[in-house]
Amino acid sequence: MSSLPVSPTGSGHISRIGGVLAATGGALAAAGVLVAGFQWGSPRAEHVSPSASLNTAAAIPVASLRQVGPNLVPNPGLVDHGGAALARGLLGWGTAPLFRVVKLPGGRHGELVSLPHGDTGGVFFSVPVRSGRIYEEGFLVQVSRLSQGASVTITLEWYHRSGPQNLRSLGMLATVLRRPTSTSVSVAQAGSAPPDADVANVVVNVVRGGSVVVSGPSLRLATRSGSH
Repeated sequence: MSSLPVSPTGSGHISRIGGVLAATGGALAAAGVLVAGFQWGSPRAEHVSPSASLNTAAAIPVASLRQVGPNLVPNPGLVDHGGAALARGLLGWGTAPLFRVVKLPGGRHGELVSLPHGDTGGVFFSVPVRSGRIYEEGFLVQVSRLSQGASVTITLEWYHRSGPQNLRSLGMLATVLRRPTSTSVSVAQAGSAPPDADVANVVVNVVRGGSVVVSGPSLRLATRSGSH
């Protein structure tokens, strides 16, 4: 994963492409648009750097879909390794990041991702996918702190694996949170895996400093409502 040089065209604190935002226990206003989009260059399995050429995958409105099949994220409950910083199967990256599995109300677990002012990092699951199928990504996120000009980005990234340590980017979807939230926020976005896609990364990044607790990661197959 990588830093996201997000440049909103609007003045809102939340930007989104095809995603939906719903406050858990409160209302959250959404405004603004994410410009251009992103395509990743020089990819590696554990960390992908942004390229100068930007491109965004097409999003499908979540309201037009129904989920089918199980959650494809290997550890949606974010169970840890018995004191490990990262939940089992979860990958992390960043500049001086702090990762910690935390207990949430109701016996659930979350992953704390915290970065110092000006630094960027995040966590992600890497999941096998099939091209041409529709997938819906979901997270619960609670943003407790953001540095000035910072953001939290939730992305669904498509890749083709061209070797054991090489991933070729095929585009991404992104939802951007620009202000701390007093409660968990449900973020969902969906798209069709492009030709040659065989890997999807479900990602939460802290960009330029801040803290977020992530829980409930999901990636599920979906179909358009009314289809069989």
